[in-house]
Amino acid sequence: MKNILYSIVVLLFFSNLVHASLTSKSAIVYYGDDVPYSLVGIHDYIILNPEKVNTITHGFRTYKHNIYAEVSLGKRKANVNALKQSWILGENNLDKSMIMDFSNEAYRDFLYENILLALLDKGFENFYFTHLDVYKDINLSDEKREAIRKGFVAFVQDLHQRYPKVKIIIHKGFDLLDEVSENIEALVVASLFEGFSSKDLSYYEVSREERESLLLSLEKVKAYEIPVIALEYISDAKSKAIVTTIEKLEALNIIPYISDREHLRLGSSSKNPTKRELLLVYDSSSFDKDNNDKLYTSIFNNTVVPIEYLGYIPVLYDINTETISEKKLQQYAGVILWLNGNYATKNSSEFEIFIEKILKNDLKVLIFRGLNPYEHGKIFKLLDIVVEEKPLLNKERKTKFKVDEAYMDFEIFPHNEITSYAFHPKNAKKLCEIYSKDFNSTLAAITPWGGYAFGGASTIQVSDNSLWAVNPFKLFKDALRLKPLAAPDPTTENGKRLLFVHMDGDGFMNRAEWNDEKFSADVLYEDIFLQYKIPQSISIIEAEIAPYGLYGVDGEDDDGDISDQLEDTARKIFALEHIEPVSHTYTHPFFWGKIIDDNLDAKYRLDVKNYDFSLDREISGSLAYINKRLTPKNKKANMIFWSGDCVPSEKTLKYMYQNEILHINGGDTVIVNDKPWLTNIDPFSVKRGDYYQVFTGAQNENVFTNNWVGPFWGYKKVIQTFKLTNSPRRLKPIDIYYHTYSGSKRASLNALHKVYKWSMKQDVMPVYTSYYIPKVLDFYTMALANDNDSWLIKGSGNLKTLRLSGHKDIDFQASEGIVGVKKHENERYIHLDAHSSQLLVLSDSTKDQNYLIDANVALDHVLRQDKRIELVFKGEVPAEIRYHLAKECQLDTQPKALKQSHVESTVSLSFMQHKGIHVIITCK
Repeated sequence: MKNILYSIVVLLFFSNLVHASLTSKSAIVYYGDDVPYSLVGIHDYIILNPEKVNTITHGFRTYKHNIYAEVSLGKRKANVNALKQSWILGENNLDKSMIMDFSNEAYRDFLYENILLALLDKGFENFYFTHLDVYKDINLSDEKREAIRKGFVAFVQDLHQRYPKVKIIIHKGFDLLDEVSENIEALVVASLFEGFSSKDLSYYEVSREERESLLLSLEKVKAYEIPVIALEYISDAKSKAIVTTIEKLEALNIIPYISDREHLRLGSSSKNPTKRELLLVYDSSSFDKDNNDKLYTSIFNNTVVPIEYLGYIPVLYDINTETISEKKLQQYAGVILWLNGNYATKNSSEFEIFIEKILKNDLKVLIFRGLNPYEHGKIFKLLDIVVEEKPLLNKERKTKFKVDEAYMDFEIFPHNEITSYAFHPKNAKKLCEIYSKDFNSTLAAITPWGGYAFGGASTIQVSDNSLWAVNPFKLFKDALRLKPLAAPDPTTENGKRLLFVHMDGDGFMNRAEWNDEKFSADVLYEDIFLQYKIPQSISIIEAEIAPYGLYGVDGEDDDGDISDQLEDTARKIFALEHIEPVSHTYTHPFFWGKIIDDNLDAKYRLDVKNYDFSLDREISGSLAYINKRLTPKNKKANMIFWSGDCVPSEKTLKYMYQNEILHINGGDTVIVNDKPWLTNIDPFSVKRGDYYQVFTGAQNENVFTNNWVGPFWGYKKVIQTFKLTNSPRRLKPIDIYYHTYSGSKRASLNALHKVYKWSMKQDVMPVYTSYYIPKVLDFYTMALANDNDSWLIKGSGNLKTLRLSGHKDIDFQASEGIVGVKKHENERYIHLDAHSSQLLVLSDSTKDQNYLIDANVALDHVLRQDKRIELVFKGEVPAEIRYHLAKECQLDTQPKALKQSHVESTVSLSFMQHKGIHVIITCK
């Protein structure tokens, strides 16, 4: 009878055997810290330990609608002082926690007021309630049990009534469903197939009897059509049982999640993310007092740009001060090692353990610096590299190179460094060999465990420039076996390269050299801002223009009280429709790292009378000043352009994220024709703690004019930077970045005219700086999952472009949220709609399809109905749109296009408007 009943239960849950797919619901339970949102974000149910979550990060805010804070209802920690004895039923012998009396209304009020409201205030929107059945472990009367059950029901119903948008997942609680089923998003059970013992923490296979009992309990859940999530426990992350367990649970129409018992390992579900994070290992013991930041490390300056272009996320790790667990290692797609300090030689045993840990977890590692043949013989053996000591190889000895041309001579031919060691890797693809009559050595190779590029086969220092001998794009991809990604790309939207303008407010009050009646800000207003009607983000320094600042009535500057004139000019600028108001701070801190205990000595900033420095006054105060005195009612400033050295601390960045203030500056992208080297391009950002500082797209005129000593026309050379960061690879948007003092000299003003005119003639989408910054933040948190020729994308609310290599076509009909494609430099730029989730499907067959080729305005939303597509655009400049129209279809617009042409399958549209443009495609 039991076997028949079991079979019936299985049939009730069985729909059809569906292997993991991108359309299946999936879940994750992760209780570790430093949540990797590019991995967890792919899931529909994200359960986290709220004590380990920083809720002010971009990642949390991106995925918070799917995040559930785990809250124990029936159990509390024994050391919580606020617990009253009358609320406690007894003690849990296993973990010494207190089993709580949920029939006690005062305890329920305590939970609500002290736990739930606090989590809601922090930003959590949803809850996962656990330990609803723990009271059943205690000998209680039926009446008491029923009272406790009703307490749970009352708690859930009351919460839902007060906060109807809050989503709730419960662990078991089968006997509550009749009353709370409408309030429940999903139900969690544990150990249908694989479990662990709470007594001895061992893992075990669940018996058939246990499974039968649990499946019978799930019948009621099935009747209410509530999704079921099953937590399964398997200790070995590489166990084959993981795949079979997922298949068994999916056959029962249950969402699987398989991890370790502590939920500290990122486990497996119906769909699983593509790993995008690369661990970049450096050694801070190499720092000196003047260059004591990760910005100055070789690994940051040399590797991050290629990594980001490939679509991967750099995670910098200081081996000298940080530790990392094996479970954490498992989240990375690979490791790059570039150690310039002395950690590896001073701590050779610990370094060996670190390398062993990487290899044990099947991570590929790419090594540039850090291995010493004398100190690390064991590591060379682990890596299957035979090290041969030879008489000193010197420059006089005639040597030859044998190189793989697909990899080497990228910017410079490999260099012959003086060495007394020869390297012979086993089973390797040799990329660079050096040899003479009695000497040969492999300087770079791809190996079974990853690869290496030693000495002159990696980067070579020429004067003050670092040049790549090996092609880092190809080496990183092949040595680390990186999966080709549908790479998120913040440089482009709707097939157009992004163009934005941002101006630091320095020198607002400088006099024009040819007319001392005009300030440089007045010149820019008349000659630049009125002439070039594209989005521009313009900042002021409060201390330079406010009446209580340097040029007010009490100011110490020789120019007297000119603040009224300066403020009037700022108001005129900010009143222009295409100008975005920004603060360049109150007193322009020169060195952000000198802020100590929320104080910055006056010698490190502009010295304003009677001002006691505070970060709040510097940032929020300067924004309030702009919004109160300088901007029209329909505009509000909420962005800071970093001043001085542009190196804010983690604490300062935390302030920005807490207050949701956008910010940019920093980076040192100056690549020009006589120095066209990849390392002269900086990444999109740098991460400090949990927070990203977004960098500029290119350096400002101060650099191109040699710190404003001349030539003052030097900013014209930024056009070279714009060209070199667009080809052979598009690595940056166009960012016209300068200071107000460029309006004070004829040469610098003429340079601006040249840069504006050239930039506006390019194939661009002009946007505000505030539009670009969130795209960069999305780059680091977007989650991808791949299934053969399909990609699922999550977290793409701001970043609306993927870049894809290869020759397969896009199946627009099978895809979701994919609106177009355009080629540039042998890459395809794929346009996403404005939703936060899309599905990209590729196909071998070529179809006649409808899709957007490009547009210089943003796609606001898409409406689809049977054989009708309506695209609604909203931009900042008169719209130019190109559309690929399939046969048997027609295209109409509202309003009517100023110009419209149809050549073969391409429809080109021009409008006077830039907002509210509807493009409607109807097909037979």
